[in-house]
Amino acid sequence: MYLRQTARHVDPGLEVIRRCTTTWDEPLEWQGEAERLRICWGRAAFMCPYSDFFIEEADAWRPEAWGIVRRTQNILWLIQTKRTDRIARCLPPGWGEGYFNAALGVPVEDKAHLSRIPFLQTVPAALRYLDISPCLEDVCPDLGDYLEGIGWVIIAGETGCGLSDDWRPFDLQWARNVRDLCQRRSIPFRFGHAAGRPRCPSRLLDGQEWNGLPEIWPKA
Repeated sequence: MYLRQTARHVDPGLEVIRRCTTTWDEPLEWQGEAERLRICWGRAAFMCPYSDFFIEEADAWRPEAWGIVRRTQNILWLIQTKRTDRIARCLPPGWGEGYFNAALGVPVEDKAHLSRIPFLQTVPAALRYLDISPCLEDVCPDLGDYLEGIGWVIIAGETGCGLSDDWRPFDLQWARNVRDLCQRRSIPFRFGHAAGRPRCPSRLLDGQEWNGLPEIWPKA
């Protein structure tokens, strides 16, 4: 379930559409599978991974998407947005303190985008998370002023396209700094990968994987 946003950064006149209505009901099938197998959490799913769930062009169909979230209580929905100023006005009736199966997150590529976090912190949610990827600079120690109410932090380097070496630099020390800060604050920390070609970057940081998950994450 996602919106296809066709290169609007290049041409603002290009069409923005709701993509692939034939798969719109797939989450309901996942829910049914989880119920049949009596699985508490069936899977996690990103909402609009290639666009933004809170984009204005999605206003018309967003209520239908919220309806599917309500009906798929065995799926943990990860809803990430750069449009943090629109979150509050786009929440559904009955949101209350947040749907227990919906996590709200924001991308924070660099220090300039730490300003997205305060909007997120004002919105009630079962889980708020930060996705520091692709990380383009050391966001510490400034990040320490923005962790109130944050329940999960992810960091990763940038990957290039295909076999090209077009990713931007990433220093593993930036990840160490975020990891250490999260450990001091008892916040689950996940290291996605270093910078490099797709499917090739290492997931090791100081010789090990860091796969911290919040308590509401689906258990294996």
